[in-house]
Amino acid sequence: MKIRMNKDSINRLETELLGLTLKNPIIVASSSLTDNEKNIRRLLNFGVGAVITKTIYLGKRVLKSGKIMTNNNKGLFNTTMYSKKNITKWLDMLSRLYEEKHPVIPSIYADNPKDLAKLALALQKIGSPALELGISCPNDTNEDTASRIYEYTKKVDSIIEIPIIVKLRGSDNLQRDVLAAKSGGAKAVSISDTLPGVFIDRESSPSLVYECGYSGVPIKPIIQSYILRTRSKISGIQIIGVGGIQNSSDVLEYISIGCSAVQICSAIYINGIGVVPKILDDLYNDVQNMRLTLKDIKVQKARGK
Repeated sequence: MKIRMNKDSINRLETELLGLTLKNPIIVASSSLTDNEKNIRRLLNFGVGAVITKTIYLGKRVLKSGKIMTNNNKGLFNTTMYSKKNITKWLDMLSRLYEEKHPVIPSIYADNPKDLAKLALALQKIGSPALELGISCPNDTNEDTASRIYEYTKKVDSIIEIPIIVKLRGSDNLQRDVLAAKSGGAKAVSISDTLPGVFIDRESSPSLVYECGYSGVPIKPIIQSYILRTRSKISGIQIIGVGGIQNSSDVLEYISIGCSAVQICSAIYINGIGVVPKILDDLYNDVQNMRLTLKDIKVQKARGK
């Protein structure tokens, strides 16, 4: 399906995020889908607002390949962590994309704040428009602390000029974590990274148990609850909604509760890459039929409280 991208659709879906103007609020989340140039270009050609790379890692650990498993085509279990590509390959690939003015945001992680700042500076030098700090992966960190989030964010913010997104995990401590990211200099937070989960493979003998991240449709109302409560308490930082988005209606739900943009991932794994242009086309039609812009939807929600 080919999305209509005339001037009216671009204006109605135009999204302001981190001081950047995106043609729509749909961002493809960091995942194995965004670990190579071919996939990134294909997603951009569909017309998404931006793509976030698989998390680029700077450190000494040897990264193992993970698995992605589905639960009745609704939930997604993920044991992967960071990209296995080295920094040089990423810098080369991203340099080509930036020469063509593509909206690609690197996701980054390192074993300590100093190395993360070093990686961030290298990416800023080649033209990255923004960075997402992937510091809350449940497959790597058991529990975030406010001090850890602040230290990572502050160190990166102190050395670069481009805006920072911090990807956080939904939890009872989310508001504390958002405030820590904001205090460290983040301009936006992505809520939420995958939630801690367990996948039990009973087809194996004996059964295998995987500790992993869990995402997809079943977590959507949980993440929306976290976002709604956070948005009501904390201002001055943008929120990108992440969790269970399968269609245009889901996108508008996240926008209506105060998100500036959304990230999609599980829908592509479950339904195939063709779901991306369908969501974009349906979103254009829905907003067109309402005769509203995305900004209008947020304003109407606020007035209706």
